[in-house]
Amino acid sequence: MSVRLKADNSDIMEPHRCLWQHPEMIEFRALADDHPDLAHSPLLRGALLSLQYAQKHGSIGLTKTKAFKRVFVHWAIEHFDWPGKSAEEMFRELCRELGDSV
Repeated sequence: MSVRLKADNSDIMEPHRCLWQHPEMIEFRALADDHPDLAHSPLLRGALLSLQYAQKHGSIGLTKTKAFKRVFVHWAIEHFDWPGKSAEEMFRELCRELGDSV
């Protein structure tokens, strides 16, 4: 199957169901950039904050194993609006996972 690209690149964000979406999944619905539902998306908020962090700091550092460096993780815990969890709860869980003390 060939896909023709538009000269203005407006097709880049157009979903092609047959290429990536399983037929039993709900239909993908594109939203306008200013759609009010986007204000309630934790995923979008986290992505935008991460991109802003990278822009301000030059990058998001990674460890040798490709995990986020702690400086970014600490920043993210403090700045993301974690659904149902406070920053303190997130730090406790992080420390428990890493075996560190708070």
